Amino acid sequence: MIRIERSVIINRPIELVFAFMTDIDNLSKWIPAVVKSEKSSPGSIGVGTTEHESFRAFFLLRGENASVVTEYQPNKKIVWKTTSSLFPPWETTYNFESVESGTKVTYILLWELKGLYKPLKPLVVFMETIYDVEAPLRNLKNLLESHHDSFD
Repeated sequence: MIRIERSVIINRPIELVFAFMTDIDNLSKWIPAVVKSEKSSPGSIGVGTTEHESFRAFFLLRGENASVVTEYQPNKKIVWKTTSSLFPPWETTYNFESVESGTKVTYILLWELKGLYKPLKPLVVFMETIYDVEAPLRNLKNLLESHHDSFD
């Protein structure tokens, strides 16, 4: 099992950070691999919400992915689990914590590599850490701290 965990402090209120990050339409604004994302279930976001996305990863891979929210605590935590079969299943957790200067966001990626993917573990950990964990958190911080009124 791969576990990658990184945190970032965003100098914005927790309610704003949480709302922005849990708006599926915003995923492509801060996650470089996401080309397009859309909610694929009715109602407001919460446990059971599904989303579908088109992605471009590591400059080579293109594909589609589907995920479901498995845990949802407003302004505290959201957990997404993949439901697609293209790759081994992974889970992303975002924890939110109010801190003196704003919001601490902790991103945890859990990914169980099986079969043909298992020998690639060192490369996958390296690439995932840089491109799918650290880059999105950096983008998120830059985006939210540079926009004060709107995020369009």
